[in-house]
Amino acid sequence: MNKNTISEPATCLLCGSDRLKRIQRDLPAEDGSLFSILECVACRLGMIDPILPPQTLSGFYPEDYYSYREMTDDQEADAGLYERVSRYIRTQTYQEHYLPVSKKTMKLSDRICMKALAYLGGFRFGLSLPPQNGGRILDVGCGDGFFLRSVKNIGWEVHGMEMSEEAVHRAKSMGVEQVTRGTFDDASYPENYFDVIRFWSVLEHIYDPLATLAKVNRFLKPGGLLVLQVPNYRSAAARWAGSRWSAWDVPRHLYHFSSRSLKTLLEKSNFRMTRWGTCSVGTLPTSLTRHPGLILRITGLLLDKILDWGRRGDCLVVFAAHSDKNRSADIN
Repeated sequence: MNKNTISEPATCLLCGSDRLKRIQRDLPAEDGSLFSILECVACRLGMIDPILPPQTLSGFYPEDYYSYREMTDDQEADAGLYERVSRYIRTQTYQEHYLPVSKKTMKLSDRICMKALAYLGGFRFGLSLPPQNGGRILDVGCGDGFFLRSVKNIGWEVHGMEMSEEAVHRAKSMGVEQVTRGTFDDASYPENYFDVIRFWSVLEHIYDPLATLAKVNRFLKPGGLLVLQVPNYRSAAARWAGSRWSAWDVPRHLYHFSSRSLKTLLEKSNFRMTRWGTCSVGTLPTSLTRHPGLILRITGLLLDKILDWGRRGDCLVVFAAHSDKNRSADIN
């Protein structure tokens, strides 16, 4: 396939409609090739045009791709204040949001501090799980295991999948041993094996989300949860930034979701959405400039928080349970 050739997909992957309209054109990739974004008028699924074949697309995921690498403990000492504070809040958020009921016996002052930080971090790093007692979790596209290391330290049995050989090595070197190199297509876990399966900034990279969620169905236990986070192309940041919105991320992001199309995807995959919201990751400042300064970052944080309250933030976060199994994961 010629990377510079615009091709018209015949129908929408999700609903089969042929009513597709072009909402962005001539978005440049890192190598200068140009792409468009099409939107299904019927279900609001967005899709890149053209979609590159896997052997071509793999070249856009170098070993230094940002999601493969976290700041190591040694590097933290040399990092700026913003990065260090963000990392600390992120750790506290993950631990509070995934803290098993049986582990909630720490000192009251520590619990209050963790909850306060998790409230701040929740707008960036997700929503809290419903009360549960830990269990077994799979993080698909786990990078070098920062999230898994955080929840392992509070009692979860952690598993990860990652395409990058270097990221897998880094995860194992930081104590997250059960990380497999490969894509979710390669996964071969037992049925009804996991309490939680997490796709954080991953589903938009997958060629066939419907087939992927069908496979998730088999691996989740009754009562288990699917946790999804994807960019929200109908967000305020995407509308304001237009073609400069950083989460178009061509050609890596193959599909683009709204709350409507994500709900449709889940329903077609026999999942029911039990909770959803938005959790902004700061796409607006990075869309305006490649190196946002501290003032712009803080302004973006405040604006993101307001937008997330109104569910207009730049990323969608969803909890879902399988609708055909005997589930106990309803969330208010």
